[in-house]
Amino acid sequence: MRRRRQRAVTYNRHMPLPPITCSKCGLENPVTVRFCKRCHMPTRYECPSCHHLQAQGGTCEKCATNFTKYAAMLMVQLASTEKQSREASSSRQSLLTQILLLPITGVVWLFKYLMALRNGD
Repeated sequence: MRRRRQRAVTYNRHMPLPPITCSKCGLENPVTVRFCKRCHMPTRYECPSCHHLQAQGGTCEKCATNFTKYAAMLMVQLASTEKQSREASSSRQSLLTQILLLPITGVVWLFKYLMALRNGD
């Protein structure tokens, strides 16, 4: 038995693209929609790393990126950046507070010193 080779169908801009069939409900959706019109299931998934469009989620067919691990990595990076920003803001705020309070704390120290000299300590 000979197997027939399937030829790849090429489309140009004048030919309409075939509709995308929803994997959940089976409705044929136009190529332009990202979610099924009936059940709102994504019709195609885009790889967050290489932006390859594919019918199934999970891992990219082109670069083998795991979508869940990639999203977790982005969340960790965001948390780290946010923490660094918070620490920098906190250190600037504490420095500004000390500069603004210096006249008050200096006066309190000077007052205690003068009272100690007056009392003969």
